[in-house]
Amino acid sequence: KSGELLAKSGTVTQESAIAVSALAAGVFSATNELAKLLGEREFTLTFHQGTETNIHISLVDPLILLAVIFDNKAPIGAIRFWAKKISTSIKPVLAKMAATPRQEPSQDLRNGLKNEIDNLF
Repeated sequence: KSGELLAKSGTVTQESAIAVSALAAGVFSATNELAKLLGEREFTLTFHQGTETNIHISLVDPLILLAVIFDNKAPIGAIRFWAKKISTSIKPVLAKMAATPRQEPSQDLRNGLKNEIDNLF
């Protein structure tokens, strides 16, 4: 939830992905403040729909968010399904990451996350 980009896949540029990561973390934080005001502990996802592009941001674990950027051709139900599947698939990689002392994510870890995401599509 810090906004740090761990992995990306698809056509979004690295620079855009870094900016989206930081902004998505801020949006998610603000959304959870709304949740608290409404008596919820937290909201686990947020969705923004544009005229051409949408973003689905979901909580994978207490410290990790998954942001999926997609066009209006993809049904939101399919995106929610795949976001849950990706979250389940990458949790072992995240557990490995959590078990090691905090440092910059290694290239192997980044590649492992990217491969897990790519393998699902």
